[in-house]
Amino acid sequence: MDAQEVAQLATAWTQGWALARNYEPAEEGGAIVVTRHDRDGLIEHILVCPAAEDLERHGPEFAGPDRVTIVSTDLPAVLAWAGGTNLSKAPSVETLMSTDMHGHDVEAPTPPGDGIRVQTESPRERVTSVKVYLGEDLAASGSVAVVGNTAVFDAISTEPEFRRRGLASFVMRTLAHEALKDDVETGLLLASPDGLHLYRHLGWDEIASVPVFTPESA
Repeated sequence: MDAQEVAQLATAWTQGWALARNYEPAEEGGAIVVTRHDRDGLIEHILVCPAAEDLERHGPEFAGPDRVTIVSTDLPAVLAWAGGTNLSKAPSVETLMSTDMHGHDVEAPTPPGDGIRVQTESPRERVTSVKVYLGEDLAASGSVAVVGNTAVFDAISTEPEFRRRGLASFVMRTLAHEALKDDVETGLLLASPDGLHLYRHLGWDEIASVPVFTPESA
């Protein structure tokens, strides 16, 4: 996959991520700017596959955003550049992943155990959320947003006391089943280091590194 393809997918991911969370992204100086109303108004700047000259144009002092997220296929270069800015020197690094949705089962998955209740709803157009309950307890959840022919999976989580029961896989398969009701071809998600093993097991591929920086006071 070449850099242009990665940039196109990364842009689609930002659109789907914003739709899933009901954000209103805007462009500013080559960055995608999002005010995260669910994070006390945190302002996040997202740079999608920036070239070296693009990075230089944004540094060395970041005065506006609370977080700077960079999607890149050259993590060492981004980290080297960040070392000369006021960005945190030890960013958390997530991974942008993709999958061919045609390889996923269109049938609704079977719950991995007894006593599981599934709640599926559409909080807004082109967004589906899934919550999995064991008894009255919320055990796992996630959402998917469809943008064009791309399905963006977001906020896949399992409550600590319900982990290692196959619930995250069940949520992913349920969301894939819902997304495939539309004419989607590609799936995208942002994986934390803890989630990489699960998504690889489910047939997802790594396409870019996504370091997340916090500007530090001078």
